[in-house]
Amino acid sequence: MSKLIHILTVKFHVISRKIISTIFAISLTLAMIPRAHAWDEYRNETGEFEGVGTYYNPSFGSFTKYVLGVEGKKAQDLADSGFFGLYVGCDTGEKVVRLQYARFDPKSKDYWTARPLAPIQRTQVKFGNQKPISWKVSSPEWFDESRTAYSRIFFSNPTLFVKKLSLSGSVSLPINAERLDYTAKFITKGFKAYNSSFKEAGCD
Repeated sequence: MSKLIHILTVKFHVISRKIISTIFAISLTLAMIPRAHAWDEYRNETGEFEGVGTYYNPSFGSFTKYVLGVEGKKAQDLADSGFFGLYVGCDTGEKVVRLQYARFDPKSKDYWTARPLAPIQRTQVKFGNQKPISWKVSSPEWFDESRTAYSRIFFSNPTLFVKKLSLSGSVSLPINAERLDYTAKFITKGFKAYNSSFKEAGCD
């Protein structure tokens, strides 16, 4: 009986060491994997933090960074159909959330120029897998003097918007740009990584 107990005890210790080794190996692997953030950070000429942005192209979906001069289908889709940008910025101590649409223009010194968005007062915003929420939007400026389109839209109650955005991992909404209907979907995971940057910039 004592021999059986000894054998079981040895097997238990061997299995325990294997489990601990496996857990340690998994933990080490996870620690080595860099955190994936879906945001592109913006800083001004003096290096001060201004906010973050993430993007959506109607042809291939959401993305985080774009580079001019790179060949490939995505680069061509980006040049052909432009992109929607969702930005969270810091303005006079408050977070501001805005969305705009831009198209590539080789004649422009900035290359990417804002394109018209249909003027709206509310839109259906979907955070993650939750049901869409009717959200009020506005714009302090028009796209042109005819006042038939916005150059960008701002989401009301940005503090609540950012809170929901931080918890969801994605945001989608219908939007009309240049008289065409789209559903823009942004991957927004990893926003919490920038909380300290917003705090340092004066936006809690």
